[in-house]
Amino acid sequence: MVQDKNQLDKTNKERLEKISKLKTRLMGRDLLKSTQHFLWDLISGEVGKFWKDLKRLEVKKSYIYSALEKHKLATEQLAHLHKSPIERAKSTINFLKFSSDKFFAKFKVNDRYQTIFLLQRAVDKEELVQKVHDKCKVLHEEIKAFYAIFKPLMDKGLPFFWDVENRLLKRDDYDNLVVAKRNDHSNFEDLEGNLRGEILVTKLGDVFELLHMIKKISLPQNEVEEYINLEILSIQMKDLMLPTKNHFKELIKMAIKPLGLIPLTS
Repeated sequence: MVQDKNQLDKTNKERLEKISKLKTRLMGRDLLKSTQHFLWDLISGEVGKFWKDLKRLEVKKSYIYSALEKHKLATEQLAHLHKSPIERAKSTINFLKFSSDKFFAKFKVNDRYQTIFLLQRAVDKEELVQKVHDKCKVLHEEIKAFYAIFKPLMDKGLPFFWDVENRLLKRDDYDNLVVAKRNDHSNFEDLEGNLRGEILVTKLGDVFELLHMIKKISLPQNEVEEYINLEILSIQMKDLMLPTKNHFKELIKMAIKPLGLIPLTS
């Protein structure tokens, strides 16, 4: 009986020790969970301050995308005129400007100024195409710099603001991603022993650091004036009408054929 009692005492002791360890483990997890929830709640509040700027960034991007579409169309229109339309137009304009009226009368070249006016459209359109290209390039760098501000936060674990097509997520959808991070407790599954300060640092150090990084973020002044100017410039480029391909060739032929200055093939 004494032996049975000793065995029972030993079994009870082992059971109590296991219960004590389990309670310690669970208490440690609960504390870590509540701390993680608190940190991600703070992060959610801090990130909310960026949302107005993020939405304005989408407006800026839309202006650039719109300008690039118009730029592509205008480039195709110029290419359709001739394989080297601007060189042809400029040569013809120079010829028309600096030849005498007597010379034109001799070679029966009519409508000198109307021809210059129509050919100048091609030259002006090409200049606008280049201006839109250059402005898009500058403003695109500004957009990239904005993204670069947030990249370290994403690397540290903050959910991405944009989907796979680079569009800003809806605020509710983004908040759901933050809640998923808040409630992800998989990092605590291996917790053993008493909870000490270093465990808190080990398990939640990145979240603490992320919160600190977000608080330090200072976004540049967010103006859209230059993007609106880009839209205006791209509309001017799109709306500048060109002669048709056949008309363009006839305009060049009218001015150049008498001297045979430029071959008229292609």
